[in-house]
Amino acid sequence: MMRREYDTIRDRLDGHVRESPDQLALKFLRDDKVIETLTYAQLMSRSQAVAARLSGMAKPGDRVLLLYPQGLDFVVAFLGCLFAGVIAVSAYPPRRNRKSERIVGIVADCAPSLFLTNQECRDRLENDWLDLSPRALLITDDLSDAGEEFSPSETTSETVAWLQYTSGSTSAPRGVIITHGALLANVRQIATALDCWEEPVKLVSWLPMYHDMGLVGAILSPLFFGGQSVLMDPNSFLREPFSWLKAISDERGTFSCCPNFGFDLCVKAITDEQKKQLDLSCIRLIINAAEPVRADTMDRFVAKFGACGFKPEMMVPAFGLAEATLLVTGGPYGNAPRRVQIDAETSEPKVALSRNDSAT
Repeated sequence: MMRREYDTIRDRLDGHVRESPDQLALKFLRDDKVIETLTYAQLMSRSQAVAARLSGMAKPGDRVLLLYPQGLDFVVAFLGCLFAGVIAVSAYPPRRNRKSERIVGIVADCAPSLFLTNQECRDRLENDWLDLSPRALLITDDLSDAGEEFSPSETTSETVAWLQYTSGSTSAPRGVIITHGALLANVRQIATALDCWEEPVKLVSWLPMYHDMGLVGAILSPLFFGGQSVLMDPNSFLREPFSWLKAISDERGTFSCCPNFGFDLCVKAITDEQKKQLDLSCIRLIINAAEPVRADTMDRFVAKFGACGFKPEMMVPAFGLAEATLLVTGGPYGNAPRRVQIDAETSEPKVALSRNDSAT
């Protein structure tokens, strides 16, 4: 199959809408068991409605802060920003009646001209939080899909798509400039590493949408590939780790991604009775990244869920960071991870272990 060249995510989505308008692009599994979905045509229509309204409230290059709970409204708003040529700044909204120092710092750093949110989030934000400055506020879930003229902003590979703030684990969060070209280059790198150009991806994720692995890895990459993202709230997974693997099993998910601690949670919390409900043979690959990858964690996960169809080669350690858009290295797909002992003093390998041996 020939790979077409695209300059922006909008070009890519346009192609999917022309070819398969009714194909499911996004699914969100809510805690109340309600399932929200968007086809490619619906996603494009709603995102363009946001872009049309943004075009009358901000100019290309303005920073726009997105404050949304986990859900499809965030994805629609984010894409709307990209279509309109404004610079999206995504951040997890603060809890009710509690200001977030992280968000206060982001606002001070990037000086957004506009806040975007939905009614659910607006209702639970204290009024004085949104009055940090006289910036405008746009509630995006009130917008109609049609009725406003929209002309896409001119975009090149050098156009800034969004500011991606670092996690702040080692210092204060810093805004990383991500261009459309950087996004395209990284999703192609992901496609090559994961070997998923030829077969549509069905990715199941509980990761927060506002940061790199949840945004680029679990949402934007499947959209580029013409696949589907099945999304959950992070709190659903933290309360009940079984919900993630059950969603993979039920939805027949082929890809997922998870930090190392998530695999540990599954090993500790999922019961033998729950295991009987899982068929993980559908998985092609789960990425273990976002924090130090532990060989003993991988061993325990494979041992516990091997009876459910999970194989060692299905888990691939990877390394990424916001400064690189997402992926730096990962793979290769299809092989169990190889472990090598390193001498701490010389940084030289002590012994090369076979793919299925454990390092000590």
